[in-house]
Amino acid sequence: MARSAQFVVRLAMMFFCVNHFLTAQAQAQEQHQSGIPGYWKGTLSVQGIELELELHLAVTEGGDLTGKMVSVNQGGAEIPITSVKVDVKSIALKMPSVFAEYTATISEDGQRLEGTFTQAGTDSELVMEQMAAPESVTHIETWQGEMKTPRRVLEFQLRLYQNAAGEISAKLDSFTEGALGLQVLVEPMDDGLAFTLEIVDASYVGHFDESRTRLNGTWTQAGKELELNFVKVELEETQTELKLNRPQTPQPPYPYDIEEFVFTNDAESIELSGTLTIPNSEGPHPVAILITGSGPQDRDETIFGHKPFWVIADYLTRHGIAILRYDERGVGQSSGNFFTATSQDFANDVESAVKSVGKHPRIDAAQVGLIGHSEGGYIASMVASRNERIAFIVMLAGPGVPGTEILKKQTYEGSKLIGMSQMALDAQAALVSAYIDALLGSETQVEDSEEIQQHVAILREIVSKGSDIDKATSAAILPTLKALDTKWTRFFLAYDPGDDLQRVRCPVLAMIGSKDVQVDADINLTAIEQALMEGGNNNFQVKKLEGLNHLFQTAETGAGSEYSEIEETFAPAALETMAEWIQSQVTGK
Repeated sequence: MARSAQFVVRLAMMFFCVNHFLTAQAQAQEQHQSGIPGYWKGTLSVQGIELELELHLAVTEGGDLTGKMVSVNQGGAEIPITSVKVDVKSIALKMPSVFAEYTATISEDGQRLEGTFTQAGTDSELVMEQMAAPESVTHIETWQGEMKTPRRVLEFQLRLYQNAAGEISAKLDSFTEGALGLQVLVEPMDDGLAFTLEIVDASYVGHFDESRTRLNGTWTQAGKELELNFVKVELEETQTELKLNRPQTPQPPYPYDIEEFVFTNDAESIELSGTLTIPNSEGPHPVAILITGSGPQDRDETIFGHKPFWVIADYLTRHGIAILRYDERGVGQSSGNFFTATSQDFANDVESAVKSVGKHPRIDAAQVGLIGHSEGGYIASMVASRNERIAFIVMLAGPGVPGTEILKKQTYEGSKLIGMSQMALDAQAALVSAYIDALLGSETQVEDSEEIQQHVAILREIVSKGSDIDKATSAAILPTLKALDTKWTRFFLAYDPGDDLQRVRCPVLAMIGSKDVQVDADINLTAIEQALMEGGNNNFQVKKLEGLNHLFQTAETGAGSEYSEIEETFAPAALETMAEWIQSQVTGK
């Protein structure tokens, strides 16, 4: 449940299609004349890691400016630029998909950009210089195939290109993992192809069949070999975008009314934009406000093509309950800065929503409830503990224990699930615990402390004799811990949801999936139940839903890697349980 830092260094498996954006034609022509369109390169230093970046800008035939930022040594990850402003002396680019901006001054000769790359509230210096245009290549072949692993089937596509000199290059698409355009080093052979995917230290060797339309071979990674066979397809069959099957995503016509709903957090002058779905029957209607989990979230809580909040809104509205869902501050159409806020600030946004939606003529102001997922679960209890107007709350995978316990358990179980050895797990757990203690006890950077370095040394010594999984997992832990040193994380680690739960007087439904590896069902449901009972609240239910993960999908292991693969967005049984419980509360049955 702990927030994943949205830094460029974590784009290794995140690849984005290039969006286009519009500027005034006159401005685009001015930019073209100034030499800004073209190719630029520079090096960004983030958390001790140097990333080679390229900036590609071009003017279309219609005079519009299009572009992308490319992270070269992260497999060529393409980051779309959705806004650009250029004048004689400066340039400003926005990349909302990774919550980043780049602002720079333009040198007098127009050959150099000197500025700041801002991401997740962190500023880093970035100087870029003009570079030659990338070599022109022609798409000559496409191969598609599948690789069966013990847990899943991975779908791949290999695209081959050729330059004017006849040299071959390639890009690999991993559809199952949502990664397009991975740069591979390809080596054509007389009887097949070999390539290396350096970003994950993997290699492949395949051999043609007699027809040269099949490529049968072996994928090697982390000391393991798996069969991977490709079939050659026509160029027009090349898949250029992810095609995710999400059968639960609502489709029109809708048997209810939909309204755009904008409300304001007056204390901070933040305008939040959302969608209100209202049953088309005679009202006034009870309403539930949906509260998203950790990390910047839109009103649908979109993740891997899934839109769980849209699915929930559709289902509950069809069952007589109006729903308000909204973009978090600084996300989508809402104003404000997400990265300077804590859970307490998000709770204030929710209270503003409660006041505003209760004034709607078709809403019953006495029947306003809250449904929160993950972090949103304890935000719901936080609001209900101080606002007697809340009619009910539903906690979907909401924590009942302090953030310190959540993070420790989450890190341990996640590493265990991918196969880290017990000795390495124990050493990593000691490092995580020490880091959290140091973080809570200091307002300064803590990674250079002697105690932390001792734990790092112990972990490195253990994994040096361990498996490739031990090495890879441990290598990521310290940068991940460093990224946790934020205002939000300090609040999350120190906050105990039990304190607010003891003050909640309204009805409560708490549900967690048995395969949730982010918020453990047994530990957190027990804590929630105990806190409510200690506070004297007897109107509650706690439910562990068998077979469901953190997103309430029917899962095999609960690992985050399954989220994108599972077609189900939200288990019907969980929707039914929630609807029946809410109806029983608002109708008094």
